[in-house]
Amino acid sequence: MVTPHMVPPRVVPAQRLAAAALLSAALSCVGCAPAGPPAGSAVDAAGAAADAADGIDPAIDPTLAGTRWRLQSGLAGVDASAVEITLVFEGTDAVSGSGGCNQYRAELQQGADGVRVGPAMATKRGCMGPANAAEMAWFGALADVRSIRRDGERLLLGLAGGGTLELVKHGG
Repeated sequence: MVTPHMVPPRVVPAQRLAAAALLSAALSCVGCAPAGPPAGSAVDAAGAAADAADGIDPAIDPTLAGTRWRLQSGLAGVDASAVEITLVFEGTDAVSGSGGCNQYRAELQQGADGVRVGPAMATKRGCMGPANAAEMAWFGALADVRSIRRDGERLLLGLAGGGTLELVKHGG
């Protein structure tokens, strides 16, 4: 019988460590099951073909890793020649670059409805005028990206609303 004056047994540090390790292991396995059919299976191939027919790239092209791009056109209300907006692929799971004022980084994910970018995390440098407006438009457009397609020296970012951002190869 427990009375209000009884003190619960003390958990020693080794027991806390073991409990934390067990909890950590259990939580790290949440979502460990594959999120779809095995790669290369007939179901996987059919899904990729359907995505391609819908204009959605079935996967983020691994050859984009390490490539650098500069906005050429497609961002409403922004003169791309007046501000340098860049996109750098950090592997197939993140992008970074300059929004025209601040440096940013955003995660890339492949979902059922295409590619998802962001949200962008940026430095907090204060900018005024056209550079600030261009950056806000760029970050908004990144959040709207649903497909990424390389066409030679051009990179085409398809937007959920139907528009396309065109970027050109930049630097090395």
